[in-house]
Amino acid sequence: MTKYACNKFRVEAIRNPVEVYFTFQFLNYRRKDLDNFAATIKFILDSLVLQEIIPDDSIKVVRLIQMDYQIGKVEGVKVTIAELAYAE
Repeated sequence: MTKYACNKFRVEAIRNPVEVYFTFQFLNYRRKDLDNFAATIKFILDSLVLQEIIPDDSIKVVRLIQMDYQIGKVEGVKVTIAELAYAE
């Protein structure tokens, strides 16, 4: 799915450190434990490395991971990658 999304939205490779924001969208307010969805973050980050969107998912590259949620018409996750200015 990550490969499909990267191709569809023409995501280009990033070489600098990044912040990654995950917004999980649910259809309603039924009980959801956001921490249960945290496990999916690992697989998404691993896929971004596999697709060569980010060079690595270590703390040297991924400086921040943030999770949020919203109620909407389609269930899923929106991933936003913010490229930071390179600083060693």
